[in-house]
Amino acid sequence: MGYFIPKDTSELLKRNNLEVKDIDNFSLKLNKFIKVDYNYNKNKYNFSIKNSGATNIKPNKFEKYYNSIKSIYSNSLSILATNNWRLALGIGSTSVYETSITLHHIYGVPYIPAQSIRGSLRSFIIVKYFGGDEDKAFEDDGFVKIFGSNDQQAKVIFFDAFTKESKIQLDIMNNHYQEYYNNLEFPTDTQNPNPINFLTLKGSKFEIVIATKESVVLEGKKFKGDILDCVKDEIYQSLEVFGIGAKTSVGYGYFNIQKSEEEKALEIMRDTEKIATVEAFIEKYPKSRYIEEAKKKKEKIEEKIKEIKEQKKQKEAIKKWEAVLKVDKKYKKRAFEDYIKNYPNSPKIEEAKKELEKFQKDLILKRQKYWIVNTIEEEYDNKIKSFLENNYWEYTSSSKKDIRRIKEIKKGDILLLADKSYIKYFGECKINSKNEKRVYVDSWKSFKEPLYFQIESTYIKTIIPLKNRDLFIPFYTT
Repeated sequence: MGYFIPKDTSELLKRNNLEVKDIDNFSLKLNKFIKVDYNYNKNKYNFSIKNSGATNIKPNKFEKYYNSIKSIYSNSLSILATNNWRLALGIGSTSVYETSITLHHIYGVPYIPAQSIRGSLRSFIIVKYFGGDEDKAFEDDGFVKIFGSNDQQAKVIFFDAFTKESKIQLDIMNNHYQEYYNNLEFPTDTQNPNPINFLTLKGSKFEIVIATKESVVLEGKKFKGDILDCVKDEIYQSLEVFGIGAKTSVGYGYFNIQKSEEEKALEIMRDTEKIATVEAFIEKYPKSRYIEEAKKKKEKIEEKIKEIKEQKKQKEAIKKWEAVLKVDKKYKKRAFEDYIKNYPNSPKIEEAKKELEKFQKDLILKRQKYWIVNTIEEEYDNKIKSFLENNYWEYTSSSKKDIRRIKEIKKGDILLLADKSYIKYFGECKINSKNEKRVYVDSWKSFKEPLYFQIESTYIKTIIPLKNRDLFIPFYTT
């Protein structure tokens, strides 16, 4: 058995002490250094394929290839898939061996051409969504954007898929009725089988990359969402149930999808409601194309957590309010104040404020004294005008009884300014200036209608205490 190679090539190998086994390019070794055996009985050359095992190309070559794609196209996706049995690529291509295998013209390794990936996926989608009718497929905007048409360029770019470990194995097709197929005899068991060898890949992991030049979102019924995500999901199904390459009807060309760590983390992140899981994804994959989705998910969870906390606090606030209402009166003011401070968003907050205001008024009313003071009879008009404009009450009485009463007026006491038996204004004492014989109030406020007090004398004198203040409080507090 020898090789069919040009004479000068053979001499070149001998001069450099090289042998065929030293050739590291599998395509060159398979297709150019062809092993041949001459059959003298039939005066015929027999070409045979031998199992050559794994190819000898360094994995970093492929890393550079994939990295260059991802650096050029920021919108790209990688899919890792391992053929679950055997894969027959390019078996019908022209070859002296009768069968062939698809090998890269530079690297010399088996690979899945981009057009094969695209074509297989396209056929799968036409069958799946359009019942095998290509004309219907072209009516769908999503399909046209993915694969293009005569009028529109495709948005998705498919790339050649390589494997780091080319596990090449020899397989066999056995033709039992060769004479019958050559129209020479009927198919009988007396005919000798004619085994044909061909090369396959077994259990090889491929990385399939798709990309777009710009972000594209599909809005159709069949394809909805980011275009690369749509294509990725369809590739998953296509490789698992439709297959790729030759002899898919007998189990060749099917794949198991191996999701990357990022994809697994993405699925977990999408399904979880735990903020720690989402934060871990953001921290681990800051350059992921799904980073914005993760950030939005985080914001959504934070809002939900905030809402749950708020609901919990509302329930706690209502429960606390019920407890506040039962607090002893001497601790009530502090209980109201603490509640308003600690539960500002409580549904009971307005009620709490009103209760506190009412409670404080009650305390004020209990502490305050009420004094009915009269205007001076002489120059009445001028004096009351001055009182109202300057917020004070002035007295000229020298009566010891009046002086004693006036001295008792304290800050916070209420002065009722009367015209004889009618009270028209009231004000709260700020300063009792005994030197000036004046009592200053915060401001004089008027009643809607003058209040009439029936007393023993004809009219109210300089100053008298209001003994039954309950007569006045209802008017003052409204």
